[in-house]
Amino acid sequence: MLLITAIIEAATGLALLVTPSVVVELMLGSPLETYAAVTVGHIAGAALLALGVAAWLARDDRQGHTARGLVAAIMIYNLGVAVILSAAGVRGQTVGIALWPAVVLHAGMTAWCIVSLLSEEDDAIATEQRDAMSLRPTHICLIVALLVISDGARAIGQTTTNHPPTLTTQGATPSNAPAQSLEQEIDSEVAEAGNGQASLTEVNKELSNPISTIWALSFQQNTFWLNKPERNVVNLLFQPVLPVSLTDNWNLIARPVIPVFNSIPYVNKNGNLHRVTGFGDTVLVELLSPSPKLAGPWLLGAGPTFIFPTASNARLGQNKWQIGPTGLLGYLGEKWIAGVFPQQWWSVGGPGSNTTSQMNLQYFFAYFPAAGWSVGTSPNMLVNWYASKSGNMVTFPIGLNVSKVVKIGPLPVKFGVQGQYMPVHPDVFGQKWDLQFSVTPVIPKLIKGNVLDDW
Repeated sequence: MLLITAIIEAATGLALLVTPSVVVELMLGSPLETYAAVTVGHIAGAALLALGVAAWLARDDRQGHTARGLVAAIMIYNLGVAVILSAAGVRGQTVGIALWPAVVLHAGMTAWCIVSLLSEEDDAIATEQRDAMSLRPTHICLIVALLVISDGARAIGQTTTNHPPTLTTQGATPSNAPAQSLEQEIDSEVAEAGNGQASLTEVNKELSNPISTIWALSFQQNTFWLNKPERNVVNLLFQPVLPVSLTDNWNLIARPVIPVFNSIPYVNKNGNLHRVTGFGDTVLVELLSPSPKLAGPWLLGAGPTFIFPTASNARLGQNKWQIGPTGLLGYLGEKWIAGVFPQQWWSVGGPGSNTTSQMNLQYFFAYFPAAGWSVGTSPNMLVNWYASKSGNMVTFPIGLNVSKVVKIGPLPVKFGVQGQYMPVHPDVFGQKWDLQFSVTPVIPKLIKGNVLDDW
């Protein structure tokens, strides 16, 4: 739990340090408009980053005094955020799309912390007499925190907050297992997904495979340089890969793409160039894929793909519900991988005035020399079938990608950089260059075994 807390809080802290206005707008519905408010957002980001580091350092000491104190601090933080955001939501003056989900998640995290603290107290009572006395300070801290935060919520005026930590537990039972057990669990899943090995190169191969059975959380940042006008588009995509084994022979892979940050230029009615920043449309891909037991080295998959109109501003999305087919055809060799991954969408509703029909075709190739390195390419060709002129229909990129997998604690993490040039692109607001950075940690499966074995 502390490991996942460390990852989530550190990521949220970095988001507040880089783009505090976007984070606050998602929560409260309005951006930070003054330098002082942005500075407060940066300070909050630094504090959350520090909390993430503290949770990371205490991840192996689950029953020690350091970890218990940290859990108490996390409890007070989550309780405070839940109360403050609830008060803001009830007043109705500052409500963003992520406010009430944040309230629920922070409240759930508060409950987990309380249960964890009380359960550890009960275990201590059963083993040592002196720990019975330590129950009282914990209860006093809980009561004081409730009173102080509840009183402070009445004075909410210009409070800012952050994304909630989305934590997943597999039980509140304390464990003395060392961090190596988590590393062994991930290594076992990588070996099961691949050729029986759990090397860094094998991890890179699995993370390059769109239908791999290992779980991963990918963060991808793109900077596109446009032509006419010469401006740029910047986005940050959160792309978890969540495969589930249905049977020994079939897997279902969920691949959501969540644009947590999107900043684009536009021309207003007066012909002036402006910029809008916020949340973009969400994509969800579902692939049904045969396992290597059926397909061997071939990579095969098919299923539906969706686009949901979740953009926080009409200019950041298409205001259309969209659906279509997707598929995958590829080959995974000992030292290389290659394939194509097309997606096609048609609009089926939504407030937008324009009917949409578009395709995204990713073609990928990677060579894996050794030691967790890979060199290759994985650009996305875009086709707008309803473009006004044929010359504006296609964006075709070529590029070079270099990546490396390293171990950070028990987690394998893939770092990648890719440069792309678009020789074919639309005449106006067309993508001309792209510089892409990605960070992809592997996490243990949260849904284990074959879910349809008992059916």
